[in-house]
Amino acid sequence: MPLSSRCVRLVAGILLLGTASSTALAAGPCAVPTTYPGDAATRPAIAAWMAAGAETAGLPSELPVLAALVESGLNNVRGGDRDSVGFFQMRTALWDKDGYAGFATDPAKQLKWFIDRAIAARNDHFARRDGTFGEDESDWGRWVSEALDGGHHRRRLGLVLLEAKFLVAIGKARATTWAFEGPYPGDDAPRARIAAWMATRAIAAGLPGELPIMAALVESGLTNASSGDRDVRGFFGMRVSIWNVPPYEGFPDNPELQVKWFIDQARAVRERNLAADPFFGQDPGKFGDWIADVERPAEEFRGRYQLRLSEARGLMVSGCRPTN
Repeated sequence: MPLSSRCVRLVAGILLLGTASSTALAAGPCAVPTTYPGDAATRPAIAAWMAAGAETAGLPSELPVLAALVESGLNNVRGGDRDSVGFFQMRTALWDKDGYAGFATDPAKQLKWFIDRAIAARNDHFARRDGTFGEDESDWGRWVSEALDGGHHRRRLGLVLLEAKFLVAIGKARATTWAFEGPYPGDDAPRARIAAWMATRAIAAGLPGELPIMAALVESGLTNASSGDRDVRGFFGMRVSIWNVPPYEGFPDNPELQVKWFIDQARAVRERNLAADPFFGQDPGKFGDWIADVERPAEEFRGRYQLRLSEARGLMVSGCRPTN
């Protein structure tokens, strides 16, 4: 049976990211963040965080992502069926106590709950002399089902495995590639270093790291432009007559204020769209439209930003640096 077009895209994405990750590792060892990135973070960022917790506990990285995709669509749901909340739809009446007390507002405790349950399920198999349980991916649907009390169809879990792999792969590639530390590296810094700086600022604000780089590639060629048409300045083509006021006053000489401007505008665009589209901002294929709503070019130029996605990702990969 041929793969669906969605599966083909996911496989292609994993293969491309494999190349990117290898390049990143060659450039320097960078650590995947182990703190929860926030409810507003992208799905790959959340998947990478879950994967890091699972790997630390000796579990397959995709396991909690599989469970969360089925239970909540990989969202920290504030309310669900009955009193079920969170990524794994935990019942507050059953689990809001002991080591999981307060889990509804603490995703780290939700992840701990799933990991504890998955380890218990595996240990049960080991006790029954099923010592290879979980080593093969074909066991993972059953494993997640048992960790979640067996109330799930294993076939459904199997169908989202490829998606889980993709989300973990892209999340890890982003987290391990864009590890820039410190202030703006300077106008004369390599473009990759500037890209890594921008990406790190964006990710810290809960945005995709590619976003400001794609914008800057189009607006300024990823340079801190000191002159341009009319009174346009900086990486993002900001108008001095409009934006050189608090909180961005002095931005022509301060790239940190420029990237703050872009992040603020991008977050405002996302906020306006989330009511109508709860998944807004999660599809890289629509990043260009998001940027266009920030930069507001003429209609015929809106498509330029999306064309720079691959270039932006390549710059972030080559901009990786050691974090210690």
